[in-house]
Amino acid sequence: MALSETQLRSAVDEVLDPAWPRERRRAARRLGLRMVRRIAGGCLALWGLGFVAHLWVGVTVPWVFFGVITLLATVAASGQEDHSHLRRD
Repeated sequence: MALSETQLRSAVDEVLDPAWPRERRRAARRLGLRMVRRIAGGCLALWGLGFVAHLWVGVTVPWVFFGVITLLATVAASGQEDHSHLRRD
């Protein structure tokens, strides 16, 4: 017997319904950790670049620069995440 699309969708939702909250928490945790890693990596890269510029050229980069650039990069990165897989239709 062939199932219609709506019957199949309701059967899948019935089976997967208990797993959705756990999957949302897991996905949110992964997104959060990924964001923290990106911020830390960006800070380290900027610090390394500032250190190399200080050693090579003798330019001292103010610490406020690192904070502002990190904040801008964080805002830009957070807007580009695709959260469509966390919502159920």
